[in-house]
Amino acid sequence: MKTTLLTTLGALLLSGGAYAQGSDACSTAQAIAGCGPFAFDTSLATQDGLPDPLCLVFGTSQIDNDVWFSWTAPGDGSYVADTCGQTLADTKMAVYADTGACPPAPALDCNDDTCGLQSQVSWTGIAGQSYLIRVGSFPSASGGTGTFTISGCPSGGPGTSYCTSTVNSTGVAGTMSGSGSSSISANDLSLIASNVPQIPGIGIFIAGQNSAQIPIWDGFLCIGPQGLQRINQITAPVGGVVTQLIDYTGASTGTVPLNVFAGFSFFYSYWYRDAAAGNTGANLTDGYDVVHTP
Repeated sequence: MKTTLLTTLGALLLSGGAYAQGSDACSTAQAIAGCGPFAFDTSLATQDGLPDPLCLVFGTSQIDNDVWFSWTAPGDGSYVADTCGQTLADTKMAVYADTGACPPAPALDCNDDTCGLQSQVSWTGIAGQSYLIRVGSFPSASGGTGTFTISGCPSGGPGTSYCTSTVNSTGVAGTMSGSGSSSISANDLSLIASNVPQIPGIGIFIAGQNSAQIPIWDGFLCIGPQGLQRINQITAPVGGVVTQLIDYTGASTGTVPLNVFAGFSFFYSYWYRDAAAGNTGANLTDGYDVVHTP
């Protein structure tokens, strides 16, 4: 069944580095953006942070084998970062306001075991403010590999995000957003796929009337295969971002008209090649649900 689906969708969509896993030094923290899962590897990391009172648990205020990420809040609000169910390592995490000082202090939050041996931190973010996320292990525990997920990002544009996307060769997961409006008569919706690989720079937006979450390639197909439509125009990413104006009539994108109706959801996603990930060679973003208006 899965092989048939792969073959069918592969024919429908297109005919004929290593993951970024965090910096061992606070001063060169790995820049990440948006929400979703981010890969980390603390296997060979050294300690590059100070003890903090918020980190005091089981007699120690330190985090061992730490790697660092720099993340900028996309909007005002409450955010959560966690490793729950995403690693076998005994993690410990902290988050700090990025003031340019390394090591930073004090922590906004620090946590050892929220979900078994994994961790969760939360903080109130201010749009445009950068934060340092420190992922490591409980002292005396070994480092390891896995992902942590940031949640709480505001939805972008006229639609809402849904479904799950997985970490690609950029070290983060591809995500969907949009701009313009949901109006069919205005015909001004732009789709935006972020965190997609620059190489080979091949991908295509897809759309359909049904949502789904089907394991396929290196990630998940967020649109039901029945009635799935492709938007033929292939646009190379710029800085890891692909933007395309959607034409519901199909005249400018070389497709049949999209089956959009006022008052109903239409679902969008982006499929792309990702040979550098070293797995199936392809992946998808999460899904973007737009309830269209007249």
